[in-house]
Amino acid sequence: MDTLETLIDKINNITHKKPIFFVTNDPERALGLEKLVANYHIVCIDDNDIVDYIEKSNVNIYSLEKSLKKQNIIMRNSNRLLWQEDVQEYIKKNSKSNNEGFLMFFKIAPNLERSAHKMGFELLNTSSLLNRKFELKLSQYEVLKSVDIRMPPTVVSALKESDYDSLVKKLGENFIVQFNRGHTGGGTIEIDSKAQLFELKELFPNRSVRISKKIVGPAYTVNACATRHGICWGGLSYQITGIEECTAKKAGTVGNDWKYPEKLSTKALDDIGKYIGNIGAAMQKEGFRGLFGIDFVLSTQTDEINVIEINARQPASIPMHTKLQIENNQIPLNLLALAEFMNVDYKIDVQEYIENASKPIQASQLFLRSKYDRDAKVIGSVKVGTYRILGDNSAFDWSNGQPKQKENVIFTTEDRDMPLVFQNETYAVDGIDKAGILILAAKEGKTISSNNEVARIQVKDSLLDDNGKIKTIYMVMLRGLNYNIVLREVSI
Repeated sequence: MDTLETLIDKINNITHKKPIFFVTNDPERALGLEKLVANYHIVCIDDNDIVDYIEKSNVNIYSLEKSLKKQNIIMRNSNRLLWQEDVQEYIKKNSKSNNEGFLMFFKIAPNLERSAHKMGFELLNTSSLLNRKFELKLSQYEVLKSVDIRMPPTVVSALKESDYDSLVKKLGENFIVQFNRGHTGGGTIEIDSKAQLFELKELFPNRSVRISKKIVGPAYTVNACATRHGICWGGLSYQITGIEECTAKKAGTVGNDWKYPEKLSTKALDDIGKYIGNIGAAMQKEGFRGLFGIDFVLSTQTDEINVIEINARQPASIPMHTKLQIENNQIPLNLLALAEFMNVDYKIDVQEYIENASKPIQASQLFLRSKYDRDAKVIGSVKVGTYRILGDNSAFDWSNGQPKQKENVIFTTEDRDMPLVFQNETYAVDGIDKAGILILAAKEGKTISSNNEVARIQVKDSLLDDNGKIKTIYMVMLRGLNYNIVLREVSI
């Protein structure tokens, strides 16, 4: 069986000659394997502290904004980024004389496939056709309803044809409307009144939607990879949603806690494992391979696991989860995905892999999203890096007898109690210990779209108490970040 080290060696034997270019808006999306895989290049739009720290770590990274010394240069689109003249020059310079290599994207699309073909580069993503089939809410439902899983009762129809009283009779008084496209809860709306459904019908009468019974209970998400040896999965995490201090969206996803799932019963864990295997096999039968994720809800009424949706691409938690897997000497799921797309000859025991990768991990993360309905600009931010919550006096330098406030201190209360004091420049969770708090934040001047991420917290701790609520200390921290990171709505 291959170990982490042997699989890295096999992949590096290929990438030494053929570089990988992970093209993305946000450099964080490309993190995880950047220190392990040889000739790995991050190509991004954003310029922020993360870019500077990655460069200092001797990792290959190109930031368009940093190179051109301008912010908000182009629409946040990977294909537009790829075809920027400076980006093409960077890729040609680093693909050596043979001018070939691999392209990798957070989420594939037809135009990215065409671009890769035009450049003569191989893709390290599943096809856009399969991504759409399993990612879009309506076609996804057609797949899910034929698989041996439990999921909420569902109706698919055009909004104009939906009748509130009929839906209540079938699904209950609260139900969920999902548009065909959506991310981080942005395309998901909870309906609890006839007036609310009527308003939605007036706005989008011809839109076909997936309408499901609301399952009340904790949400979980898992990362998985379809491999030639079977469906590997791990990193089961509690999905933190709808925290008022983090998002304006009631169902908006704002974080993951990898420790909290240890509270699940053996029956719930068995069902999750069974459903992942069944869904993964159905996807694989259609030709899907590589990374995907599945969201679940555990009903508080019936104590049963329900499948909510598939994310047929790299899950958003993969960068942090990869770092955690490496620290636990596990083969990361995205390293398996690379091996699949590169046709590397490797061997793993799937059941043994799942047993190790599915164990709870003492780590979690939380996102702060823009609450504005339209674009907003960051007019005040904080330095990216590791912080600690220290005593009140630790925020000041007393060496000269008089207190002088230290640089990069985040006060969490108006009384300047419980300050977050900057410790060191860090860009990923592998650079912190159990007392460290990693804060990642957008740079001043950056334009943030509605509900998109402004900042995030990562810790090697559980953010949640026994009742699934954010611990008091982290709520205080959230309020402090909201006070220090300032957005201003962009005028139309």
